Amino acid sequence: MSINDIVAIKNDARLIALVQIIGGAYELHEDEDSKTKWIVHRRPIRVLDCELWGEKLPQPRGTLEKGANSDADTTKVIKEWHERVEENLKKREIPTSV
Repeated sequence: MSINDIVAIKNDARLIALVQIIGGAYELHEDEDSKTKWIVHRRPIRVLDCELWGEKLPQPRGTLEKGANSDADTTKVIKEWHERVEENLKKREIPTSV
């Protein structure tokens, strides 16, 4: 992953959030929070949008795969979501990259 990459966060087929990578990878070994201490490898992100209506991916995949096939239904859903978010950010004059 690189800075400004867009990532869809999901749980199985259910979309949760669309985020943007805003910094480099780092490791955190001293997290005291029981809910997050298992996450050692991290990246700073910017939450672009949350999926509140329960939209699901048509072809859920495993963990973290690049949407290289622009014809795939899953890639189309995520790209359309990102286009809507970008349009809203531009209307409000909020930068779309860091």
